[in-house]
Amino acid sequence: MPIHHKRLIKTYINHPTITYIQYIPVYEKARKASFKLRKLVNNEDLAPKLLIDLFDKLIKPIAMYGTEIWLSPQKIEKNFIKFTDTVPAEQLHKAYLRYTLGTHKKATNLAIMGETGRVPLAIQASQTLIDYRNKILFDGDTSPILKEALEESRNLASKKRGWYYETEEVIKLCNKEVITDTDMPTNYNVKASLTEKYINHWDENTNNGGKLRTMRLFKNNFRLETYLEIIKNGNERKQLTRLRLSAHRLEIERGRYKGIEIGDRKCNTCMEVEDEIHFMMRCKLYDKERKILMNMIEETAPNSTNLDEKSKFIFLMSSEGEIVKQVAKTVTLMFRIREERHEKDQQANIRR
Repeated sequence: MPIHHKRLIKTYINHPTITYIQYIPVYEKARKASFKLRKLVNNEDLAPKLLIDLFDKLIKPIAMYGTEIWLSPQKIEKNFIKFTDTVPAEQLHKAYLRYTLGTHKKATNLAIMGETGRVPLAIQASQTLIDYRNKILFDGDTSPILKEALEESRNLASKKRGWYYETEEVIKLCNKEVITDTDMPTNYNVKASLTEKYINHWDENTNNGGKLRTMRLFKNNFRLETYLEIIKNGNERKQLTRLRLSAHRLEIERGRYKGIEIGDRKCNTCMEVEDEIHFMMRCKLYDKERKILMNMIEETAPNSTNLDEKSKFIFLMSSEGEIVKQVAKTVTLMFRIREERHEKDQQANIRR
């Protein structure tokens, strides 16, 4: 008998509902493996695409072990995003993506998922769950013990408990009716349905004027961004990512966590609101660096001179090739200048 069948039978003999506690040993192994991988590789030395591939090859198989049976039916609710967090390893997944991009923990989940084109692990787990449902239904007639376990699971489903109930809830999440076992297609594509639903959620919730309003000026597609491959200098790539995702120390973000009104989150040099557009396009502190960048861009893209300030900002943030390399280099230099100025101001305040 296949090991997954034995695991399912054992589960329903000993405990009718799979709990998070039973998953902890697997999660701990995945967490330790992720920690060790991060010690072995440097997120500045390797391209994000390769780092993500390493996660998928080395960490994800551990984190997703036994997916067929351990999704929690109590957490599969109408709230789709709550469902995507049911996989305990999802926080590990998101932490690894932040490490890959070089952002701090306050970078929003939607930002890091959109920038890397990743969907929650629960979506793949759901597909594996439904694939196993099909397999177990097919094998049920040939294994009396397995058939008995399946019938017991069906009985528990009427009480909103157990593995079979869990599979029904996943199907409902896809806006599909729960159909009879005999009519269940063997190629039921849960992953595609839930992926589409998640991307729609990302689109709606990053386009609502919140923290990611600046990112949505130039990012319209849920995908791994090309600049992450183009920019080879790891530090410069990270600095551009931080600006794009509003995961920086400009006053527009610092003030958010201090409870300061938006209109009072001002640049110390210009006394205007220090947001990403002000930083990149107007602040007097970086006039020299900005002029050098714009002169270079005008030689490469002459039409950019006719753009207004906001359009130029969008052009810079969505650029590719040599232009985006120069943008990243300039952003890195500007952030360095800002930090040096901030340190000088702090020292001056101490002397007072």
